[in-house]
Amino acid sequence: MLESPGDDVRATIELARVATAEVRLFPLTPIGSSKRYPRLEQLLADLSEAGIRSRIARVDYEFQAGADEMLVCQVPT
Repeated sequence: MLESPGDDVRATIELARVATAEVRLFPLTPIGSSKRYPRLEQLLADLSEAGIRSRIARVDYEFQAGADEMLVCQVPT
């Protein structure tokens, strides 16, 4: 994810704008860490406020230890 507060929201909204069905972001952990992206809950709230439905989905693979979740965002129609 991006480092500056708000960049993550703007980038995800832009991805949703140009996508046809959904946006999938993986992994939800920074490289070299097993902890979730620290702004994930705020990102989910901001996306909801922007009209983008999103959910966290568990995947059957790990990019690195603890990285077994992805963010799935439905593109508004």
